[in-house]
Amino acid sequence: MIVEEFDRKFRDFFSQNKNALDRWPQLAALFASDYKSARVLFMTEVLALIDKWKEPTAEELNRILFHILEGGHVAFPPRSIWDSSAVRVAA
Repeated sequence: MIVEEFDRKFRDFFSQNKNALDRWPQLAALFASDYKSARVLFMTEVLALIDKWKEPTAEELNRILFHILEGGHVAFPPRSIWDSSAVRVAA
């Protein structure tokens, strides 16, 4: 699984890159050098975006990333894709 192969040196990626306009080019460049870590960060971006249906803050991104890295699960009831009020992070 890719999460287990995430390089922990990127754990502070979102804290160091709070602005999405700065973050996305760096994330795109990371795909060339560390594909698996980039995929975890990209997945976190997508999950956070679906959670609020607006650009996520660094704190929201970190909450999801740290939860996933600690072995937590993220669940989306089927209706959450269409109803932005239904998304929940599993405990």
